[in-house]
Amino acid sequence: MNSKYLGDSYDLVKGSFITSLQPLGQWWVHPMFTEHFTKKQLDDYEKLLHAPLITPGLVPSGPHRKAFIELSHRPGNVLFDPDTGLRMEGQGLVASAYLRGEELLNCARARPDALTAVFDQSLSRGQERDELQAKVNALHASEFAAFAYYSHACFIFVSANRERLDFARSLLVQAGVPQWRLLCAAA
Repeated sequence: MNSKYLGDSYDLVKGSFITSLQPLGQWWVHPMFTEHFTKKQLDDYEKLLHAPLITPGLVPSGPHRKAFIELSHRPGNVLFDPDTGLRMEGQGLVASAYLRGEELLNCARARPDALTAVFDQSLSRGQERDELQAKVNALHASEFAAFAYYSHACFIFVSANRERLDFARSLLVQAGVPQWRLLCAAA
């Protein structure tokens, strides 16, 4: 998360999703900051997203990253907000800008009855839908229930509990999200 984007339309979409998914219970945001935010910026960010932050700290590198990500292993639902998005394989050129697929699965595994969401803009222009579908398929192959929201602001939703994930999907449809924007795993 980069401060120059604070309050953009993506933040409004994130907040709208969290509000729509409130029947699932408490939500937390793991912002994965890549730069320091002021107290005012942190307050504005929490207000926009309608959920408290897990930590205002920067994404550490090296051995401290694991403990930072594991801060999300708490009761409730979690939205990860990395600077760039979800990287399913490899370390990536700038690891602090991404949440890794394995980290996402570990978080979902640690909270089997909760929902974990990731804001994902790490998709190639013109290939967004196909790449998002591939990520959902890979998560499903890992025996986790998953779906994605496909738009200019893309999200991936994962849970070890298929019923909770189906409920989340139905809440988004009830909120007016067209079903064709919610990509499920290919059969």
